[in-house]
Amino acid sequence: MNVRTINTYEISVTDPQRAWRFYHEVFDLPDAVLTNGLETVSVAGKNVIFRQVPAHDTHVDLDHPDLILRARDRINDLINHLQNYYVPIVAGPTPEDDLQAIFVNDYEGNLIKILERAK
Repeated sequence: MNVRTINTYEISVTDPQRAWRFYHEVFDLPDAVLTNGLETVSVAGKNVIFRQVPAHDTHVDLDHPDLILRARDRINDLINHLQNYYVPIVAGPTPEDDLQAIFVNDYEGNLIKILERAK
C-alpha cells in the first residue's frame, strides 16, 4: 500500500509497539526511530507519534474518523491488500467527490478513513 498523506501525525494508542507493527506492516509505512529510541513510522518524511493512553474504546462514528489516509493505490487493490492482512472493512467503499472511501479500525480501535480513486 502506498500512503500519500495523513491528516494527523499523533495517534492515541494503548500499545505503541502493536500500533507500530500495524502501521508498518499493513500500510507499508517506513520504519523510523525517535530520539528516545522508540520505533515509529513516517509519512512523507515526517514521523508519526504514537501517544500512549491508558484506555481506548473502538471508534465507529464514520463522520468522525481518528485519522484519514490518502493512498495512491486503486480502491480494489486497497481492499485486497487489507483482506490479505485480515483487516476487516468497517464500511465502504463509499463515494466521496471523485474518490472512494473505505473505513477500517486499527488494532487500537482508531477509525481510519482511507481515500483513493475508484478505478
